[in-house]
Amino acid sequence: MNSTERHILIYDYKHYGVLDIREAFEKKGFQIDIFSRPLKDNLKDSEFEQALEQALSVCLPKFMFSFNFYPVISNICKKKGIPYVCWVYDSPLVSLYSYTVINDNNYIFLFDSEQYNDLRRKGISTVYYLPLAVNVDRLSRYRSGEGKYSCDISFVGSMYDEEKHALYKRLYQGLSEYARGYLDGVIQIQKNIYGTSVLEAAITPEILQAMQEALCVTVNPDGVETPAYTYANYFLARRVTELERREVLERLGKLGQFKLYTRNWLLQLPEIVNMGPVDYYNDMPYIFKNSKINLNITLRSIVSGIPLRVFDIMGCGGFVLTNYQQDMFEYFVPEEDFVFYSDLDELSDQCKFLLKHEDIRKKIAGNGYEKVKKYHTFDIRVEEILNTIKI
Repeated sequence: MNSTERHILIYDYKHYGVLDIREAFEKKGFQIDIFSRPLKDNLKDSEFEQALEQALSVCLPKFMFSFNFYPVISNICKKKGIPYVCWVYDSPLVSLYSYTVINDNNYIFLFDSEQYNDLRRKGISTVYYLPLAVNVDRLSRYRSGEGKYSCDISFVGSMYDEEKHALYKRLYQGLSEYARGYLDGVIQIQKNIYGTSVLEAAITPEILQAMQEALCVTVNPDGVETPAYTYANYFLARRVTELERREVLERLGKLGQFKLYTRNWLLQLPEIVNMGPVDYYNDMPYIFKNSKINLNITLRSIVSGIPLRVFDIMGCGGFVLTNYQQDMFEYFVPEEDFVFYSDLDELSDQCKFLLKHEDIRKKIAGNGYEKVKKYHTFDIRVEEILNTIKI
C-alpha cells in the first residue's frame, strides 16, 4: 500500500491532548485526519474495525496515532500494512499486556520508566520511553486573576470514592477477617512508600484465592497479565490512592483556603471547598495559574512516571508540590523546579513554609515553567517520536 506521504490518522474519542499533538504534527507539515468512534471492546469490535479499515483506505496515512494502546487498532493497522504509533498516558493500562503489543507495526511510547523497563526485560521490543508533555503556547493564552479559582492550595483529580472506582469495597465484603486484615496491612504499608510498588508481590497464592472467591476477575483471553496484577493495580492501588488523598486533604485543609476539583460533588470534608468537576481545556489552566500551591498526588499504579498533571501545572507557570516520583529527578531539580514530599508530616511542613514565602514559590514556579518550555513541549516530543519511528 502506498501511503499519502504527509497524512496521519489520529484516533480521538475523549482523549486528553489530541488538540495539542495535532497542532504539533501540523507544524511538521502533516495533514491530520481524525477517526472518532466509540470502541465497545479493545480486542474485537466488528463495526469499529470495518469503519477503521475504510478510513485507512481513504486517507492512506503514513501512520496511525492514538493516545493509549488499542489492540484492535494495532491489528487493523497491521492488516493494512500501516505503522501504529501510540503514546500511553494512563496507568494501569491492561491492554499493554495483550499479545498484540508484539505486532511489528507497533511503536508504543510509555511515560513510566519502570513500566518501560519491565516490558523491555520481558523481551518486548516495540516499546519506547517517552515522558509526557505540555502545550505551553496554548496555556499562555489563559490569564491569571480569575477570582473564583484563587486559593492557597488546590487539588484537581479523582478521590477514587466514586461508585465505578469502589472495586476494593466490593471485594472487601466477601473476604474473610484474616484476608481483610492482611490486605489492609499491605495497603497501609504501600501508603507510606513512594518510588516502588509492593502490592502485586504481596498477593500470596492464599490471598489471591481468597480474592478470587470474593470477587473474581478474568484476564483478557489474548493477554499475559495475571489476576494478581489486576487486583494490585485496579483494586489495591486505587484504594491506597483514595486513602492517601483523603488524608492529605484532611491534613492540609486546616492550613489555608483549600479548593478541591473532583467529580464527586457530594464529597464533604472539613475546611475543604469542593468545587466539583472542571473542564480540562476551559477551566483547569485557570486553577493552576491562580493557586498558590498546586498539589500532585499520584495514582499509585504509576510507579515512577511523571503524571500529566505535573506538566500541565508547570506549563501554566503554576507551583508544583508533589509526592516523590523517581522520573521527576531525571528531568527536574527539587527545590529549584518543584518541591516534593515523602510523608504527610513533610507535606504539612512544606505547605506551612511555602504559604509564607511567596518569593520562593514564584521563583520555583518560574524555573519549572522555563524548564518545560525548553525541554518538554509537544513540539519536542513529536520530534522525538518522528526520530524514533523513522518512517
